[in-house]
Amino acid sequence: MDGYSETSSSQAPPGQRAWAIPLALLFMAAGYASTLASFVSTWDAARAHGYAIFALCVWMMVVDRHQFARSAPVSWPVTLCAAVVSMGWLIARIVGIRVATQFAVPVMLVLWVTALYGTRGLRLALPTGLVFLLAVPFWEVLVGPLQWFTVQANSALVSLFHLGARIDGQRIHFPFGIIEVAESCAGLSYFMSALAIAVAYSRVFLRSGEGTLVAIAVALLLAIVSNWLRVFGLVVIGYQTQMRSSLMSEHALYGWVIFAVVISVFFLFTAKIERWEAHRVSRFDVWAHGLRARAAPSRAPIPAGVLRQATLAVLLGPMLYYAVASLPSRGVTGTGIPGLVTSGWTPLPTGQRGGESAAAGVQPVVSARAASEDGTWFPQYSGFTGARQVRFVRDGRQLQVDHIVFLEQRQGAELVGGGNVIAAEVLRERLVGPLDMNLRVVREAIVRTPAGARAVWYWYRVAGIETASPAKAKVLELVAFLSRRTASELVAISAPCGKQNCSQATSDALLLLTGREWPMQ
Repeated sequence: MDGYSETSSSQAPPGQRAWAIPLALLFMAAGYASTLASFVSTWDAARAHGYAIFALCVWMMVVDRHQFARSAPVSWPVTLCAAVVSMGWLIARIVGIRVATQFAVPVMLVLWVTALYGTRGLRLALPTGLVFLLAVPFWEVLVGPLQWFTVQANSALVSLFHLGARIDGQRIHFPFGIIEVAESCAGLSYFMSALAIAVAYSRVFLRSGEGTLVAIAVALLLAIVSNWLRVFGLVVIGYQTQMRSSLMSEHALYGWVIFAVVISVFFLFTAKIERWEAHRVSRFDVWAHGLRARAAPSRAPIPAGVLRQATLAVLLGPMLYYAVASLPSRGVTGTGIPGLVTSGWTPLPTGQRGGESAAAGVQPVVSARAASEDGTWFPQYSGFTGARQVRFVRDGRQLQVDHIVFLEQRQGAELVGGGNVIAAEVLRERLVGPLDMNLRVVREAIVRTPAGARAVWYWYRVAGIETASPAKAKVLELVAFLSRRTASELVAISAPCGKQNCSQATSDALLLLTGREWPMQ
């Protein structure tokens, strides 16, 4: 940045050069490369506003580049905060909470700038950091409320225009079809795009926080209304064409056209917002704001030690992560399925077919597809290193045991999370136990399959420690990463339920786990 280049080697203390700050930024970008790349993967069609927000942040930094100057140093407290946030990034990176790693990056950048430039740097960097948080995909918490408002508004419009439809929750029933106001119809992308437009306008034309809040409120209201009109337009089109229009399946462009038309009304309000703000803000405040903006900041050089300390604090998490990750992994499991008492049970042939090649120590690998080719049930998991499926029979009753192994977890291939669940449709679920002297607890899930209800007992094993809690399994991933015992496993025992209930299936599961009878209700 130009503001940085003015701190030349002739002005700086020994050891500091004009390229020191760009080089530090390059190191930080390399350290957080995986997180920066994850933004691109999350800015899909539903979050395309992320690119606009990123461009807005770049523009804000370019506009402010000459204003960066050192003032009121607060290096040590801010550097310590940056180190704490960097360690938070490390924990989130290990346990696979992507949104937390993405949230940490702009926070650390603001802290880094504050450590270098003091309170003035905070005033300049904080608005940019807050704007960039709009591109972090934790705003999905708004999907539920926006969806509810959209359903209520369209229900009222359907009744007002007598379209002859019946409203059932999020579905609009016509005699010739059903329109569902799904989560994708909540309008979050329009909501966030309008927010970015309002922030950009406020940054250029407004001078007060009150004016900014009014501009944001107007833009968000128009975004919500545009989504209501978009959905109601589809309802009318579906009603008139009896659900035969191509827009019923492909309406992304149609939605953005509606949004562009409605949000253009925002610019009709801008003159009124500016006049309203002029009455709210005194002329002295406007003059003082302009004076501060035009004042040439003093170019006090940044001590080389401050730059090193702040940069190392920000890079603390990545340095520890890659240092530990470079150590050899001990993610090897045993050759048997853990925790079973097979005495009295007869194992049936597994019938291996075209599976993936097994990693060291992971016995016969059967893919999810291969395991389900003969109609058997398989946990709704993917991305695993290996899996084995074994069936046991006793007195004519059969149990199925599935053992899924992740030798190394990554985004989208996780023991807990990443879309992996025990079944697509779970009728009910509860904890069962303790079952034995070791206080073992398992999760019992009654799942729906094409063949009927099925009882499943399952638990996790991470770093050699068993747990039935998904949250504890996530925490144990820290232990696994640091100890390099990275194998994470799911063990599931299942059987079809009887005509009346699942008591026989759960009783057999207990017998396989503990070797003793215990009639389950």
